[in-house]
Formats: sequence, structure tokens, C-alpha cells
Amino acid sequence: MKISPLSTILSTLILGLLSTPSSSALTCVGDQSELSIYVKTDSLAFELSWILERLDMGSWVTVESNPLDSPRTEFNDTYCLEADSTYRWTITDTYGDGILGNDKFSVALNEEEIYSEPRGGWFSSDVTFVTPSDPTGPVQILTFSPSSSPSDSPTASISPSSSPSASFLPSGSPTVFFCDVEEDDILSIRVTTDLWWDRTSWYLDLKNEVTQEYETIATSSFSSAYTLYIDNFCLIPGRSYKWTLTDFVPNRRGNGLECDRGECGYSVELNGEEIVESGKFYGRVVKEIGPVECVEETGFHRVVNPRPGRNQNKRVYCKGLRSVISDTGDDSFCTLPLIDGSGYLYDKCKDSCGASGFGPCAE
Repeated sequence: MKISPLSTILSTLILGLLSTPSSSALTCVGDQSELSIYVKTDSLAFELSWILERLDMGSWVTVESNPLDSPRTEFNDTYCLEADSTYRWTITDTYGDGILGNDKFSVALNEEEIYSEPRGGWFSSDVTFVTPSDPTGPVQILTFSPSSSPSDSPTASISPSSSPSASFLPSGSPTVFFCDVEEDDILSIRVTTDLWWDRTSWYLDLKNEVTQEYETIATSSFSSAYTLYIDNFCLIPGRSYKWTLTDFVPNRRGNGLECDRGECGYSVELNGEEIVESGKFYGRVVKEIGPVECVEETGFHRVVNPRPGRNQNKRVYCKGLRSVISDTGDDSFCTLPLIDGSGYLYDKCKDSCGASGFGPCAE
């Protein structure tokens, strides 16, 4: 019988260990919650790692971490977490292109999945959550603004839902804030800058119920090109807000985000539903959020004209549209998307299109 050299035996054992899923089987007791983390790495596992942190007296404290340094390997890890505590789990990819192919990750608390891979997303990805006092109770997922580094130490910021303004997080801040998911509206703003990042900014206004004037409650500017910035807010249901994205060039109107030299864009979500999607814009994008007054707006609005052979950048005047609808019955213009991606024509020509059954002022 031929005996293999010791080096061959050791190599075989090491390879076997690398291909075996890692796991830590625990039995949580009392009011502890069980956290299960599953990651299946791609061929570039050396780019991946994750970290689990707990919020303690306003600072993130590392609980566990995993470098995920084995390619094409399934990692299964289980941990017992303290009750009524805030945790953050972050997975990072140093190159930034996420996990390639059919490989993936997921996080479950008490056997309920609370996070999984955003397919095709460039990430540092994280989820912030509060463990229940009873492991059979519901999990509270917190909205947050992701940090540029999971080791940063933020200060917790709790904003009661009765506050007259939005809970604001500057872009890139790791600060955690708490929304009442049953009472508050959750607004998420995502902007990926272009080459001329310093020309772009946005601001969020809240309508004063006494003066009926809009007052700025949050603003954001940017500090680098081709970078994704995410900001989240707790909005008060029933109040009127307005989000404005601007592009400024000295002595002339801006030309929007130019994405022909790299990936860029913007979007706004309200309670998980996209209400503003990326599009070309000239100078600014404006989107009203919350209750709207069903009155006619004036001025020309640029729309995308889907009719073959026509100019895609068509200008429509609300009062003129009202005449067209009244005289010819052609209300098809109402559903045309605005060229800047901030909605549809019925969002601007509220009275005209509302009378025809379109938009938030539909009769």
C-alpha cells in the first residue's frame, strides 16, 4: 500500500476545512434572540467581510466579525443577542461590486429573515434592528443612513413622531434614528453624483400650517464624484413636504446629472414606494410629498412624448391642456411622464387632469 506524504495529507485536510460550511450551533436561553447569518462567497472572497455591532451608550461596540476569506464557501454563524438592544450587521466588499453570480447572503433573527442580498447592488450593505424583549415578539427594523466605515462611533438620535420637523441625517452619517413604522411616513433619498458633484444639492421643505409657506428643514450637498449618498427621514403623515434637487452652474442654469461618463442618478421612496425616479432635468427637480391642493399650476412643463416621430422633450402648458381636454376630449397628455423624472403631468396640471380622473386630484 502506498502511503501519501505528510504534506499531501495536510493539504487535503486544509482544503476539506475550507470547503466545509462554518457554523456555530448555539442554544439561546431566556429572553435572548437568536441571530443566524448565512453567506455564500464568490471566487473573490478576500474582498468580503462582515461585522456585528451593538449600540452601547451612543457608540457602536463590535460584537463579532468574520473576514470571509474562503472562496466558494458557505458560512453559517449563529449568535445569541441580548433582549431590547440595538444591533447593526454590516457586510462590505472592498472592491464595491457585491457578491457575484448566484452566491448570496441573508440574516435572520429568531428564524425570521430580516435582510438578504440586494441583487446586483454595489454595496456596503447593513441592517439595523432592535431585539424584542420576548424572542417570540416582532423584530423592529430601523431606518438609517449607512456609514462609510462600520467602526465609526455615532451618537444615537431619537426623534419622537410628534416632532414638527423631519428626523434628519446628513449624507454618509452613521447616526441611527427611530421611526414609528405604524405612525410615521418613511422617506428615503438616494443620489449618486456625477463628475461635477459640487454643482448638485437638494433640500427638503415642510409647509408651515400657519403661514402656508414652505420652510427648509434639511439640505444636503456632496463631496465626491460617482458616489452614492443615502438619507432617510421620519415624516409626519398629513403634513405637506417638498423635495427639490438642484444643479447649479455659475451664471447659467444647470444641465442636471450627466451620466455618460459614469454611473449616476437619483430616486426618492416613500414607505418603500418610488415616487421620484432618475431622469434628465434642467436646473432642478421638484416633488411635492403629502397632501396637495387641487388647484391649477401655471407655466410650461417638459414631458416625455412617447408618440413615434415626435420630439421626446415636449412642453405642455397646464391652462392650454385644460382647453384641449375641454374642446377635444384628449386627456392622454395627463399621463405623460415629466422629463425630470419627478412624476407625471397630472402632478403639475392638477385641476385639469383631476377633472378628467387622473392624478392625486382625480374626481
